[in-house]
Amino acid sequence: MRGVNIATSTQDINIKFDKLREKLLDLTMRNQLLNFRPRTGVIKVVDEISTEIYDILVLQEKKMQFLPKKEDEQKTVDVESDETETDELDEEESDILWELPPPDIEVDDRHKDLFLQTHLEPKELQKRSFNIFQRAKTVFEEQGYNILYLALGLMEWTEVEHSNDIKKAPLILIPVQMERKGVKRSFKIAWTGDDIMANISLQDKLKEQGINLPDFEMPEDKDDVYN
Repeated sequence: MRGVNIATSTQDINIKFDKLREKLLDLTMRNQLLNFRPRTGVIKVVDEISTEIYDILVLQEKKMQFLPKKEDEQKTVDVESDETETDELDEEESDILWELPPPDIEVDDRHKDLFLQTHLEPKELQKRSFNIFQRAKTVFEEQGYNILYLALGLMEWTEVEHSNDIKKAPLILIPVQMERKGVKRSFKIAWTGDDIMANISLQDKLKEQGINLPDFEMPEDKDDVYN
């Protein structure tokens, strides 16, 4: 019986892997990772700082909780559950870009707590949280992978130079899971412990324009998140 040579070089494997990845990636504008458009499957976080979120969620491995719209300056976090679908996000809520603070300025205490602020009313926040939780749970149980991510930062880009058709794409994706202790309790999110990554769809799309978006190397210091 003739022997069969199944050995191959690491370079050949990497080339085949890259080609397979290109086939699997959707590089059309239907992909939310390239052309983010607000939907009910999104909770917009406002008035927070990406580096502080990374520090709390990843470096300290603490759970964080969504905070509804302030009412009489009180933080109301335990609201009733409502399992119906919500309306589309309006235009004002479409921008989830978190800006970094100016350098060498002390960060306000509200950016260092365990709450992620939103502009949603309590019932609306709980509706949206429940729908996101249910969808992620169903996909994981039926297909075995996580679809739930916390996006840090959005990059504005265009397919053609000097175009007015500006797209938005998330930069850093933190895999998270959601949980709650009871029906009338608020949802919390926690980092799954899986690798945090750059937006690989955006990486491949920008290569078409000769732009190299580097991989995300998980820093041990929050200040190195965007370095």
